[in-house]
Amino acid sequence: MVAASASEGRWASVSGRAPGLAGLSCHVEFYVANALAGVLRIEESGHVRIVDEGRAAALIAVDSHETLVRLLRGDLPPIVAHLQGLVRFEGDADLALRVLFGLQEGSPWIEPETGRPS
Repeated sequence: MVAASASEGRWASVSGRAPGLAGLSCHVEFYVANALAGVLRIEESGHVRIVDEGRAAALIAVDSHETLVRLLRGDLPPIVAHLQGLVRFEGDADLALRVLFGLQEGSPWIEPETGRPS
């Protein structure tokens, strides 16, 4: 598991391909502890990156940076996180879940050498 302090800085600079998101073109806002942490930009090709702003169709709010990074890496099931009260959705909840499940299929936030979170 990643410590919150380690996850706060690096996650926002990651970009790459998320195969499970190919075909989508949208923005999803991420909030950590009720503050905007960034906006996930998803391109039709499946390329994803964090940007400062964008017209978001969905909002994913989490309790901590650690939870956010675990969701981005696809190693925290979104339904489990929701049931545990770690995450909530606003706007298009179906899209938010589709994005999180798509990241479980492959995510640029996973360490490439090991395929596992750092």
